[in-house]
Amino acid sequence: MSYFKCEEAPCRDGGVRFRLIMGELAGRTSPVKTFSRTLYADLSFDAGGQADLDVTESETAIYVADGELQIDNAPVPAGVMVVLGGEGTVPVHASTATRALLIGGDPLGERHLFWNFVSDSAKRIERAKQDWRDGGFAPVPDDDEYIPLPGEE
Repeated sequence: MSYFKCEEAPCRDGGVRFRLIMGELAGRTSPVKTFSRTLYADLSFDAGGQADLDVTESETAIYVADGELQIDNAPVPAGVMVVLGGEGTVPVHASTATRALLIGGDPLGERHLFWNFVSDSAKRIERAKQDWRDGGFAPVPDDDEYIPLPGEE
């Protein structure tokens, strides 16, 4: 956020405060160790607060937890996540007190999903499906119900 220029935590400027949890933001770096570019910041906007988000991560989004933001002049109510397209500067304004989360980072690569299984390898998904059929997963304590894989009921 190019709008922020401050030294103390939380950072405050332009009616906006942020706590940096992971990554880098406004010239500050979190002490949390990451293994790829990652951004996670808690933003608090006063009514009338505004900031220009400098999007530098290849994938970035903002989630409005409470209140409402105007992102690039479009209203975004509480409970909505907006994926910010590409790199560049995005103007953000709050007409009311608002809390939002800014998240982002580099892509994690290709992901495969089947039912409760997620992996970067399609072969691992197939192996997990067979392990499930064969009872190869630890049972849930006090629950002996077996749920078949979707499509195999």
